[in-house]
Amino acid sequence: MIDSNELKYGLRPRHPQKALAAFGARAIFQNGKIDFLPDRQSCLGETDASKTLCAWTWQKALPELKKYIRKKGWTRGTQETFTLETWLYRFDASPCASDGYLYMTSCMKGTDTFPCGKFSGDFIPEIGETVLAAINNIGRCKVIGYYRENGWIGVIALPENPPKWFIQQNGENAACGLFGVEIRKINS
Repeated sequence: MIDSNELKYGLRPRHPQKALAAFGARAIFQNGKIDFLPDRQSCLGETDASKTLCAWTWQKALPELKKYIRKKGWTRGTQETFTLETWLYRFDASPCASDGYLYMTSCMKGTDTFPCGKFSGDFIPEIGETVLAAINNIGRCKVIGYYRENGWIGVIALPENPPKWFIQQNGENAACGLFGVEIRKINS
Protein backbone atom coordinates (compact mmCIF):
# COMPACT_ATOMS: atom_id res chain seq x y z
CA MET A 1 0.00 0.00 0.00
CA ILE A 2 1.35 3.42 -0.92
CA ASP A 3 0.45 6.96 0.02
CA SER A 4 -0.31 9.11 -3.06
CA ASN A 5 1.10 12.13 -1.21
CA GLU A 6 4.56 10.61 -1.70
CA LEU A 7 4.38 11.32 -5.45
CA LYS A 8 7.03 13.75 -6.64
CA TYR A 9 4.76 15.36 -9.29
CA GLY A 10 1.06 15.90 -9.73
CA LEU A 11 -1.90 17.93 -8.54
CA ARG A 12 -1.68 19.31 -5.00
CA PRO A 13 -3.30 19.23 -2.59
CA ARG A 14 -4.14 15.66 -3.43
CA HIS A 15 -7.35 13.93 -2.59
CA PRO A 16 -6.16 11.90 0.42
CA GLN A 17 -5.84 8.37 -0.80
CA LYS A 18 -4.18 5.20 0.33
CA ALA A 19 -3.74 3.28 -2.88
CA LEU A 20 -2.23 0.28 -4.61
CA ALA A 21 -0.59 2.57 -7.19
CA ALA A 22 -0.38 6.29 -7.95
CA PHE A 23 0.75 8.35 -10.94
CA GLY A 24 1.53 12.05 -10.98
CA ALA A 25 2.70 14.45 -13.68
CA ARG A 26 3.34 18.09 -14.42
CA ALA A 27 2.82 18.57 -18.16
CA ILE A 28 3.22 21.56 -20.44
CA PHE A 29 -0.24 23.00 -21.26
CA GLN A 30 -0.58 25.44 -24.16
CA ASN A 31 -3.49 26.12 -26.52
CA GLY A 32 -5.40 23.12 -25.16
CA LYS A 33 -2.51 20.76 -25.95
CA ILE A 34 -0.87 18.54 -23.30
CA ASP A 35 2.84 17.69 -23.66
CA PHE A 36 4.34 15.26 -21.17
CA LEU A 37 7.94 15.55 -20.05
CA PRO A 38 9.63 12.26 -19.10
CA ASP A 39 11.38 13.78 -16.08
CA ARG A 40 8.18 15.37 -14.70
CA GLN A 41 6.25 12.14 -14.10
CA SER A 42 6.36 9.66 -11.27
CA CYS A 43 4.63 6.40 -10.46
CA LEU A 44 4.48 4.49 -7.19
CA GLY A 45 3.29 0.99 -6.44
CA GLU A 46 3.91 -2.64 -7.27
CA THR A 47 4.70 -3.27 -10.96
CA ASP A 48 1.40 -4.91 -12.01
CA ALA A 49 -0.72 -2.30 -10.23
CA SER A 50 1.39 0.58 -11.63
CA LYS A 51 1.23 -0.83 -15.16
CA THR A 52 -2.54 -1.24 -14.92
CA LEU A 53 -3.02 2.27 -13.49
CA CYS A 54 -0.88 3.84 -16.23
CA ALA A 55 -2.81 1.94 -18.93
CA TRP A 56 -6.13 3.23 -17.50
CA THR A 57 -4.74 6.76 -17.21
CA TRP A 58 -3.57 6.86 -20.85
CA GLN A 59 -6.46 4.88 -22.40
CA LYS A 60 -9.42 6.18 -20.39
CA ALA A 61 -8.69 9.22 -18.22
CA LEU A 62 -6.62 11.34 -20.62
CA PRO A 63 -9.08 11.05 -23.55
CA GLU A 64 -11.89 12.14 -21.17
CA LEU A 65 -9.75 15.03 -19.91
CA LYS A 66 -9.00 16.18 -23.47
CA LYS A 67 -12.72 16.16 -24.34
CA TYR A 68 -13.46 18.16 -21.19
CA ILE A 69 -10.73 20.70 -21.95
CA ARG A 70 -12.19 21.29 -25.44
CA LYS A 71 -15.77 21.47 -24.13
CA LYS A 72 -14.95 23.92 -21.32
CA GLY A 73 -12.34 25.91 -23.24
CA TRP A 74 -9.62 25.59 -20.63
CA THR A 75 -6.75 28.04 -20.85
CA ARG A 76 -3.44 28.38 -19.03
CA GLY A 77 -5.28 30.54 -16.49
CA THR A 78 -8.01 28.02 -15.67
CA GLN A 79 -8.33 27.11 -11.97
CA GLU A 80 -11.03 24.42 -12.33
CA THR A 81 -10.24 20.76 -11.51
CA PHE A 82 -11.42 17.88 -13.68
CA THR A 83 -12.17 14.65 -11.78
CA LEU A 84 -12.93 11.20 -13.18
CA GLU A 85 -13.71 8.48 -10.64
CA THR A 86 -14.68 4.83 -10.98
CA TRP A 87 -14.89 1.97 -8.49
CA LEU A 88 -11.14 1.36 -8.90
CA TYR A 89 -9.59 4.63 -10.08
CA ARG A 90 -9.54 8.35 -9.39
CA PHE A 91 -8.01 10.94 -11.73
CA ASP A 92 -7.71 14.69 -11.03
CA ALA A 93 -6.21 17.37 -13.30
CA SER A 94 -5.99 21.16 -13.29
CA PRO A 95 -3.86 23.96 -14.76
CA CYS A 96 -4.13 25.65 -11.34
CA ALA A 97 -3.90 29.02 -13.15
CA SER A 98 -0.17 28.27 -13.53
CA ASP A 99 0.19 29.95 -16.93
CA GLY A 100 1.56 26.92 -18.73
CA TYR A 101 1.39 23.72 -16.70
CA LEU A 102 -1.21 21.00 -16.22
CA TYR A 103 -0.98 19.03 -12.99
CA MET A 104 -2.53 15.56 -12.78
CA THR A 105 -2.72 12.68 -10.37
CA SER A 106 -4.32 9.25 -10.72
CA CYS A 107 -4.68 6.48 -8.14
CA MET A 108 -5.67 2.83 -8.17
CA LYS A 109 -7.83 2.45 -5.09
CA GLY A 110 -7.67 -0.71 -3.05
CA THR A 111 -5.57 -2.40 -0.43
CA ASP A 112 -2.86 -5.03 -0.30
CA THR A 113 -4.21 -6.51 2.93
CA PHE A 114 -7.49 -8.39 3.20
CA PRO A 115 -10.02 -5.91 4.67
CA CYS A 116 -12.78 -6.48 7.20
CA GLY A 117 -16.17 -7.21 5.72
CA LYS A 118 -18.22 -9.95 4.13
CA PHE A 119 -16.54 -12.31 1.65
CA SER A 120 -18.67 -14.60 -0.50
CA GLY A 121 -15.95 -17.09 -1.45
CA ASP A 122 -14.82 -20.33 0.12
CA PHE A 123 -11.12 -19.34 0.11
CA ILE A 124 -9.20 -16.09 0.46
CA PRO A 125 -6.70 -15.66 -2.39
CA GLU A 126 -3.26 -14.20 -1.66
CA ILE A 127 -1.76 -11.24 -3.52
CA GLY A 128 0.11 -12.71 -6.49
CA GLU A 129 -2.01 -15.88 -6.56
CA THR A 130 -3.58 -16.97 -9.83
CA VAL A 131 -7.32 -17.69 -9.64
CA LEU A 132 -9.93 -18.63 -12.21
CA ALA A 133 -12.51 -15.91 -12.94
CA ALA A 134 -15.50 -18.18 -13.48
CA ILE A 135 -17.67 -15.31 -14.66
CA ASN A 136 -17.98 -14.20 -18.32
CA ASN A 137 -15.16 -16.49 -19.52
CA ILE A 138 -12.51 -14.12 -18.20
CA GLY A 139 -10.25 -17.05 -17.29
CA ARG A 140 -7.06 -17.09 -15.26
CA CYS A 141 -6.28 -13.88 -13.33
CA LYS A 142 -3.49 -12.71 -11.04
CA VAL A 143 -4.70 -11.14 -7.78
CA ILE A 144 -3.11 -7.70 -7.24
CA GLY A 145 -5.28 -6.30 -4.44
CA TYR A 146 -8.56 -6.19 -2.55
CA TYR A 147 -11.45 -3.72 -2.40
CA ARG A 148 -14.69 -3.21 -0.49
CA GLU A 149 -18.04 -2.37 -2.02
CA ASN A 150 -21.17 -1.97 0.11
CA GLY A 151 -19.57 -4.02 2.89
CA TRP A 152 -18.55 -6.86 0.55
CA ILE A 153 -14.92 -7.71 -0.16
CA GLY A 154 -13.69 -8.34 -3.68
CA VAL A 155 -10.36 -9.02 -5.32
CA ILE A 156 -8.70 -6.82 -7.92
CA ALA A 157 -7.28 -9.10 -10.58
CA LEU A 158 -5.42 -8.93 -13.91
CA PRO A 159 -6.66 -11.39 -16.54
CA GLU A 160 -3.81 -13.40 -18.12
CA ASN A 161 -5.49 -13.77 -21.52
CA PRO A 162 -8.71 -11.73 -21.45
CA PRO A 163 -11.44 -12.28 -24.05
CA LYS A 164 -11.69 -9.78 -26.93
CA TRP A 165 -14.86 -8.22 -25.50
CA PHE A 166 -13.00 -7.50 -22.24
CA ILE A 167 -10.16 -5.71 -24.05
CA GLN A 168 -12.59 -3.72 -26.23
CA GLN A 169 -14.61 -2.66 -23.20
CA ASN A 170 -11.77 -2.02 -20.75
CA GLY A 171 -8.55 -1.57 -22.75
CA GLU A 172 -5.20 -3.33 -22.65
CA ASN A 173 -3.81 -4.36 -19.26
CA ALA A 174 -7.16 -3.68 -17.53
CA ALA A 175 -8.00 -5.06 -14.12
CA CYS A 176 -11.31 -6.51 -13.05
CA GLY A 177 -13.12 -6.67 -9.73
CA LEU A 178 -14.28 -10.11 -8.66
CA PHE A 179 -16.31 -11.17 -5.66
CA GLY A 180 -15.58 -14.48 -3.92
CA VAL A 181 -18.37 -16.42 -5.65
CA GLU A 182 -16.91 -15.38 -9.02
CA ILE A 183 -13.50 -16.99 -8.48
CA ARG A 184 -12.24 -20.56 -8.21
CA LYS A 185 -9.02 -21.89 -6.74
CA ILE A 186 -6.57 -23.29 -9.29
CA ASN A 187 -4.98 -26.50 -8.10
CA SER A 188 -1.28 -26.66 -8.97
